[in-house]
Amino acid sequence: TIDTAYVFLKSNFIQANLGRDTSVCGNLALTAPSGYNYLWSNGSTTNSVSIDSSQLVILELRDTTGCVFKDSIYVLVNPLPVSRFAYAIQNDSVFFTNLSTSANTYLWTFGDNDSSRLFAPYHHYANGGQFIIVLKAKSDSCGESVYIDTLNYINTGVLSDLINGTQILIYP
Repeated sequence: TIDTAYVFLKSNFIQANLGRDTSVCGNLALTAPSGYNYLWSNGSTTNSVSIDSSQLVILELRDTTGCVFKDSIYVLVNPLPVSRFAYAIQNDSVFFTNLSTSANTYLWTFGDNDSSRLFAPYHHYANGGQFIIVLKAKSDSCGESVYIDTLNYINTGVLSDLINGTQILIYP
């Protein structure tokens, strides 16, 4: 006797492609196709994760029949530049402390039509007043950040007069 058996295979092949290893600025959102059970290397069981540090990310997908597919990607996360500064007034000059991170070029504007590209400049204001100080900190690979602060500067003028040789008369 001859028996005939028919085998039907469900052709619901799981596909997930996390892509090639990559380098990003700040963070990266990875999303897997919907309709599966998920297990990411960080323990997450949702269909998407946000990667904010450099790491090897592994994804395991499982369908309702138990079929499993795995994929991985290495993500190099470069930090975004953050611009920040502080300042101190000494005599007739303002000394700027650059507190920026993850940047390699800087542009300072001092609010009096003067500027500098130094990391931590000092500046002399000819007159007192309110000045808007802007620091742009830039990264070659991840853009720029801008920090703005207001400086209220009172110029007594005495020290600069002495430096410039102006005669000062003191009366009893």
